[in-house]
Amino acid sequence: MASYIGGYQSILKQIEIATKNCSKGKLRGKDTTLIIDVLITDKGKVAKVDFVKAEVSLCNEDIRKTIENSNMWKPGLIDNKPVNSY
Repeated sequence: MASYIGGYQSILKQIEIATKNCSKGKLRGKDTTLIIDVLITDKGKVAKVDFVKAEVSLCNEDIRKTIENSNMWKPGLIDNKPVNSY
């Protein structure tokens, strides 16, 4: 499975920064769940971002852009060879 250099918390921090002043507004203390599939190539690049579950559409484009522009992905490995993976 692909992983992000710096860990899951690192990419979440980038998303938090990108959506802090989202032009559509804020949730103001409400929790919501987003499930996103991210396809990482064998070269560690983001190939595809799909929102599987999004209870709200608030800031989704900002989130998508942040993930698409992230460049610190480690590709998944099979038999020590890099492969495309989610």
